[in-house]
Amino acid sequence: MKRILALVATGLLVILLASTTVLAVAGAIANTKHNLATSGPNADAKSTDEDEICVFCHTPHNARVAVPLWNRDASPATYTTYTSSTIDGTRDTITGSSPNISVLCLSCHDGAISLGAVVNNYPDATDPTITGSHTTAGKLSSGRALLGIDLTNDHPIAITYNTTPGDLVAPDANGLVASTCQLFKTGGTGEWKVECASCHSVHNNTYAPFLRASNAGSALCLKCHIK
Repeated sequence: MKRILALVATGLLVILLASTTVLAVAGAIANTKHNLATSGPNADAKSTDEDEICVFCHTPHNARVAVPLWNRDASPATYTTYTSSTIDGTRDTITGSSPNISVLCLSCHDGAISLGAVVNNYPDATDPTITGSHTTAGKLSSGRALLGIDLTNDHPIAITYNTTPGDLVAPDANGLVASTCQLFKTGGTGEWKVECASCHSVHNNTYAPFLRASNAGSALCLKCHIK
């Protein structure tokens, strides 16, 4: 009996911790520009008819991408990424349907599809309506948040994190660099790669613009780059 009670207590604790984590994430994003719901603080681009915060990116059922339960439509774009003769890593060719996690971010930031283009919008059948000075027919059309599909003037993404030349800090077994920057195994190669989310934390804007750590004195850059 004591064993059963212990197991039940452990289960309840796990549920409580998971619920606390979800609430913490929702609370962190609520006051940032990534909250596109009616409660969002971003007058430049927000919904006029959807009060759910998470629905613009996530869905509990029938997600388009299983992890992270992604709820946005795929962008039709093919992206042109940064290139340089000094790059040691191998770059993936990415489209809106590529498995790289960066294309999830770009489905809002490339301006190719509506900010309200979601797979599931419960209980409504129609996509949320987004208005504001940064939108044209629901698309993000201006401002710093618009990256477009030509990324040649942006940090490389979908690129192998190659430590062989000795100018990059080695990641740990989980792809974490200096306990801060997260690498991802995307694109089917099994190699650690730099993606948008390597430097950006989409749910937390403590260090704008949604950085994983402060970049004062190039501190975030130096987490990975040995200079």
